[in-house]
Amino acid sequence: ISQKVEQKISPNVIGVLKGSNVAQGVLYTAHYDHLGTSAVRPGEPANTDHIYNGALDNASGLSGVLTIAEAFARAGARPQRSIYILFTTAEESGLLGSEYFSEHPVLPADAWAANINIDELNLFGRTKDIVLLGAERSTLGEAASQLAMRTERVVAGDPEPGRGYFFRSDHFPLAKIGVPAVSISEPTQYLGKDPAYAKQLHDAYNEKDYHQPSDDMRSDWDYAGAVDDMRFLAELGWRIANAPEMPSYNPRSEEHTSELQS
Repeated sequence: ISQKVEQKISPNVIGVLKGSNVAQGVLYTAHYDHLGTSAVRPGEPANTDHIYNGALDNASGLSGVLTIAEAFARAGARPQRSIYILFTTAEESGLLGSEYFSEHPVLPADAWAANINIDELNLFGRTKDIVLLGAERSTLGEAASQLAMRTERVVAGDPEPGRGYFFRSDHFPLAKIGVPAVSISEPTQYLGKDPAYAKQLHDAYNEKDYHQPSDDMRSDWDYAGAVDDMRFLAELGWRIANAPEMPSYNPRSEEHTSELQS
């Protein structure tokens, strides 16, 4: 076996909208990296696409966070707590960018009111539910549920908890240091669709496009659901930034911390 080892440096990218209380912050995260290019296989056509485009995972998430950031920047008022936008590197290599940030945060761990992570948007239509991984672990879940009631939506938990999705994206290193964190995930209740529709989308993407060059822009994407979700997460973050009290993990916090660190 022949191996080549290289050491590389890749930056996280961060911006901030300063609030009146710069000692505390709300953090939005999305990863900007992917897997590069695939190897050429013998006998394949010369025009074969080898670029891991990462359109859904996670160019879509980056676009969503950028849109939220732009909306905040154009707001007529400034929040109480500062709002940070963090584009992490090397998520696909083991959450390395977010791990680094959690070890070198620009604010102390207990100064972060929340982390809202966006890894893939819903580009397949409007939904009744918005799935927020980790919502049940902290008071962020209650705040999100109250907001959802205003628009006749529901906040749903992980439909497949056995697959460990909570532990597999950039919010997890922040959760490990005690930051209340949620991460948007795939919905299950598409409006006007059969309940099996969500599973069909999930299975088709995982079997064909997940971490493949075929994860590319599609002409049949429906952005309405993504718009609903980004408006929801923007308002959630703004409310958290202006709430009198900091969010907190629910009782079992010591057990929670040891559970995540193990």
